[in-house]
Amino acid sequence: MLSPPEPIELPEQRAVFFPELVDGRGPLPPPASHSLLDLPDELRRHILARVPPADHPTVALVCKDFCGVINDPRFLKFRRDERCAERGIMSIARTHEGDLDIWMAHSGETARIPGNFGRITVSTDGGSRLFVSATNYMSNHQIEHGVWALDASSRRWRRFATLPQGQGQHQCLEWHNGRLYVAGGCRSEGSTLNFSAFNEAIGSWEELQPMLHPCKQAASGVIGNELFIAKNNRLQIYDIAGRTWRLGAALPQPCIDSHGVVADGKLFIIANLWSRDLLVYDPRSDTWAEEAPLSTVTNYDFMVVSTACALNGRLVVFLADDTAHERANDGSWSPYEVRAGGTGHYESVILG
Repeated sequence: MLSPPEPIELPEQRAVFFPELVDGRGPLPPPASHSLLDLPDELRRHILARVPPADHPTVALVCKDFCGVINDPRFLKFRRDERCAERGIMSIARTHEGDLDIWMAHSGETARIPGNFGRITVSTDGGSRLFVSATNYMSNHQIEHGVWALDASSRRWRRFATLPQGQGQHQCLEWHNGRLYVAGGCRSEGSTLNFSAFNEAIGSWEELQPMLHPCKQAASGVIGNELFIAKNNRLQIYDIAGRTWRLGAALPQPCIDSHGVVADGKLFIIANLWSRDLLVYDPRSDTWAEEAPLSTVTNYDFMVVSTACALNGRLVVFLADDTAHERANDGSWSPYEVRAGGTGHYESVILG
């Protein structure tokens, strides 16, 4: 019968893993706490700023300190300053009842502006707000031409301004440096030369030098310190600092009822119906280029462009068949996965 093996002593290993057993110092102290609550306020805020906005409500439930950071009005600005804020696509569309439905294309979250709205124009301040210009046909037979502002983070809206006379429909809407610029529009006699800017700081409109040519339903965009308005074969350029108009290079083909999107420092013109070409304007050389649109679509006879926007510096085009397509900086296209809808107007906003 075999005897059991003799126990093997390993003092070196015991000394390494259990020093309190060999040198008489007693039990080790508990490890230092690594809780976020023990970190300095500034460091904790930097860490929480990296949490995606969709998780903010859950994080705020952890403790009072986290709730205080998340709900602090300065927190959203801090996330933007730290470049932690994510961008998303927001859409707005008119319901059958006349209300304006606004929803986040990625999450499906919605908001609604009640009314009986006609044709709408949409723009953004480049970050946290979506501006909606619309005609509201009220129950007392009054017609209201106004601009509404929607906060992308809270999904709350407010009345922003009443449009100047003569700029109630089909105008261009662009934001730059604290002012909302409104160009063109239509009245009973046709297109207008009107050009105005709403100064948010003082809450009033300023009538600016009229455009060189009247327009409505034009494509527009702001690059640097210049406002670009494209209609038919004309490109009108407004120098915001110098407050003067000039004409840019003529478009290679007529631009009618089109979308203007600024991406990669260039102005993209996308036709609203059955587009065969994508027009690209480079302000540095004052030249136009024509690109074949949407190489991911094979049957152009049924390609109807609904609208377009820029997300993270890239052009995203939405089709009426509820699909979306993204253009890379090299000009190639790929399908873009997002909840799209053919009747909406899309803009890129900061989610918070």
